[in-house]
Amino acid sequence: MLSTDREIKVILKATVLGCALLNKRLLCRCKLDPIQSVFPEHMRSKTITLILEEGTPHGLRVLQMKGWSGKLFVCGRSTVKKLKDLEEASLPAAYILIGDGEVYVGETDTLGQRLTDHVRSKDFWHDLVAFTSPDLQKTEVKYLEHVLVSRLVEAKKVKLLNGGSPKAPTIRKEIKDAVDEYLERAVDVLLSIG
Repeated sequence: MLSTDREIKVILKATVLGCALLNKRLLCRCKLDPIQSVFPEHMRSKTITLILEEGTPHGLRVLQMKGWSGKLFVCGRSTVKKLKDLEEASLPAAYILIGDGEVYVGETDTLGQRLTDHVRSKDFWHDLVAFTSPDLQKTEVKYLEHVLVSRLVEAKKVKLLNGGSPKAPTIRKEIKDAVDEYLERAVDVLLSIG
């Protein structure tokens, strides 16, 4: 369904098997293999909305899943400016900067400002994956950062450029469970683009 020249929404019913085919069709340039290898495959059917903000699969991609309040943003370094213009750029977020065999995982109160800083101060990266939701607060994105770093360290597939592993923040069990569910859905969405 084409809603404007700049925005294309594609409703996908896909298993991880179908996701590999989708990745080839979209000619996705983002190199997410190190991230994919960290998370187990989820095999149930899901509906995912993909918005190509610039009308091309090589620009800013916004992904959502039906029944999930989160949004996942994937873009190259050169399209970060477009992300900063979105309403969600003012929200707390966890993010991954991806270079050739190296990654940096971070969290922030305001995604747009932090990305501006990283464009100026970190040269290694060419792709970005950011996780946000109006439901996430600072403690929850700190927990997301902790889990992402822990899984990447455990997988030993990429060079992690973080100075150290962030400590898990003190978080109530019910909030931890909700954030773990958020991350599981975020991984499903991420895997859908390859």
